[in-house]
Amino acid sequence: MNNLAIIGNLTRDPVLRYTPGGKAVCDLRVAVNGVGDAKPLYLDLATFDAQAEACAKHLRKGRQIGFVGRLVYSEWTAEDGSKRSRHSAVGRVEFLGGPPAAAGADDDAAAVDAVMGVADADAAAPPPARKPRGSRRPRA
Repeated sequence: MNNLAIIGNLTRDPVLRYTPGGKAVCDLRVAVNGVGDAKPLYLDLATFDAQAEACAKHLRKGRQIGFVGRLVYSEWTAEDGSKRSRHSAVGRVEFLGGPPAAAGADDDAAAVDAVMGVADADAAAPPPARKPRGSRRPRA
């Protein structure tokens, strides 16, 4: 099983790039607080397509995010001939907290929600009512 779920703060502004095939990729770096006196853990993350573009547009350094994805391992040879490797993660970003209130913030929030697949809370239907359970008979 290779699952990763974290909450952390961005250590820099997101970097949006495109693959040669035109696919959007957003590179993020996040700090996750350690427990007690432990130092924070720094992770490189990536998200793709429309979500990558939304992250680049709406996220900034210091913003808290949630991330759900998987770890990946990469190896390559540097220009000087040395072998390099790193662990990173790919997956989906959840925008946590909120940006500072500003003119048009409601429009930005609606645009982010649309890209992230979040339904409008006011338009959401209430959950269906539960059916009452019948009486249980004691077992003999």
